[in-house]
Amino acid sequence: MISGDQMSDNNKSAPATKDDLKELATKGELKGLEATVKNIAIELAKTQADVREIKYDIAAKLATKDDINRIMSALDTYTAEAVSYRNRDTLAA
Repeated sequence: MISGDQMSDNNKSAPATKDDLKELATKGELKGLEATVKNIAIELAKTQADVREIKYDIAAKLATKDDINRIMSALDTYTAEAVSYRNRDTLAA
């Protein structure tokens, strides 16, 4: 019986056959794969930048909405005071 160590020793010393080499990628295939990976990485980076920009735009719009709400609240308070003063002046006259 051949042990695992002996088997790996046999595999290391045995030359590769044509059948063994058929399953390996060629240089051209590897270059094509490398180009594909680079393109995917570039597109992923662009997508991440787009997502960051969208998040920034949404955050900016939400901040603007909050600012508008604060301004409207202040205007409501000011308007209520103005109406109150006008009513006092009307009653005083």
